[in-house]
Amino acid sequence: MNTQSDNTGTFVISLDYELLWGVWDVTSIDKYGEHILGVKKVIPALLNLFDAYHIRSTFATVGILFCKK
Repeated sequence: MNTQSDNTGTFVISLDYELLWGVWDVTSIDKYGEHILGVKKVIPALLNLFDAYHIRSTFATVGILFCKK
C-alpha cells in the first residue's frame, strides 16, 4: 500500500439528463417547459466550460429520450 500522498483530490460532477422525465410526477410542461428548453443552451455551455478547465464529467441519460415515438 502506498502511504505517500501527492495532495491531489478528486472532484466528481455527475449530471442527470432527464428533461421532463425527472419531474413529470410533480409539475407540468406548462409550468416547467422553459427550464426544459434551457437545457439545449446549458449543456453545450457546460461542456465548453469543462473542456476549458479540463474537468471530467459524466452524464446519466434517460434512454427513452432517444426514442422516435
